[in-house]
Amino acid sequence: MVWNDALAIVKPRRASNKLLGNPRQRSAEGPYWGIPKNAELSKLLITAAKKTPERAFLADVPVGVLQQTLGDFDKAWTAHEDSKTGERPGPRVAPPKRKSRKDNRQTVRFTRSDRWSVTDDGKLRLPKIGDVEVKWARDLPSAPSSVTLIKDRSDRPHLGRQRADLRHRPRPGLERRTQRPL
Repeated sequence: MVWNDALAIVKPRRASNKLLGNPRQRSAEGPYWGIPKNAELSKLLITAAKKTPERAFLADVPVGVLQQTLGDFDKAWTAHEDSKTGERPGPRVAPPKRKSRKDNRQTVRFTRSDRWSVTDDGKLRLPKIGDVEVKWARDLPSAPSSVTLIKDRSDRPHLGRQRADLRHRPRPGLERRTQRPL
């Protein structure tokens, strides 16, 4: 929801600015729209939206997760712009597109700043969710920097883990990010 709202604000501004051309060498007249930064989008799409009756449910979502969505949105635009100018190696990256409500894949990423933790009995304590029982496949080589909770199309939750200390070499055959059933 936050992604689509940000896209609805930023995409028309970028399209309008593109029609005007470079601000220094304009071929058309008109206002050059400023592209809002993440802080402005956060105030508008998260803080102000929580006060409206239609979006009051956003108060139940950890704010760090919503801000990560805006950060991911900004990275997607940056990757697109950098691929057009040649600053990013590889093929061109398409601009961000609207996320469908009918796509059943849902993910939520918790970082250390979101204050998640692993309890003494091996459960995963997530903010505003509570303790989640996790079936660990193996001992973690180091404390993870973030965890990703993934719900696939068949409503099965999985836990994607990322290691904090990437200086250690992963064991052969193991990926840095793995999915484990809860």
